[in-house]
Formats: sequence, C-alpha cells, structure tokens
Amino acid sequence: MINHFEQQQGHFERILALLENIRRYEGGKINPVTSALIEEALSEATLGSENAQRVLDSTAEKAA
Repeated sequence: MINHFEQQQGHFERILALLENIRRYEGGKINPVTSALIEEALSEATLGSENAQRVLDSTAEKAA
C-alpha cells in the first residue's frame, strides 16, 4: 500500500514540475484563461501530493 502512495506522490510531483516549467517558459505568452487553468492544475497537483504524503506519514506512524 505504501508503494502505491509513493508512486502517486511521485506522479503529482512530476505534474507539478511540468506545470511550473510551462508557466516559467511560456509565462508572458500564455493568455489569462490558460494561465488560470495552469494555476488551478498546480493547486490540484499540490493538494494531491500533500494528501499522498499524509497517507504515507499516517501509515508509517501506524506501522511504528
């Protein structure tokens, strides 16, 4: 089970990195709607990564 959440967290972290790179390299060229969508996706990916980390921490505490 831990492996699943580690993989999930890794996926969210890669999505975050990709979105941040898009924003960094295309920042001035992106229209406001696209920019807002990227910001929303960043927020969702951050929440997903944080939730996966909480599950991992909780599972580790229960195992200890």
